[in-house]
Amino acid sequence: MKTKTVTMKLNDSLEIICDILFTYHSDNFNNDYAIFKDRETNQISAFSYTLNNEDEIDQVLPIKTEVEWEMLEKIANDYINSTYGGCSCGGGSCGGCQGDCDCECGGCEGCQD
Repeated sequence: MKTKTVTMKLNDSLEIICDILFTYHSDNFNNDYAIFKDRETNQISAFSYTLNNEDEIDQVLPIKTEVEWEMLEKIANDYINSTYGGCSCGGGSCGGCQGDCDCECGGCEGCQD
């Protein structure tokens, strides 16, 4: 996929700009996923997608099952821990979900409900 930024329309008046952190293909679910970070809130989430002939996102699809979400949460947490030391804001370190977070944002993404 060539796309590194996605603008998602949540409703008629609200759009969010998201940076795609990485993509992941699951053979188990036969789906492609994008893990992204909302530029305004630094929240990390994911969506499933299909590509068109130009290797661009053609369709954004919902993640259908709790098992998929659990898989993607583990993958995203591994990415956050290896890239940011536990917090996606990059401004501190995370002691894990049972530890103290000293991040500038005040909370580690992987530890929030």
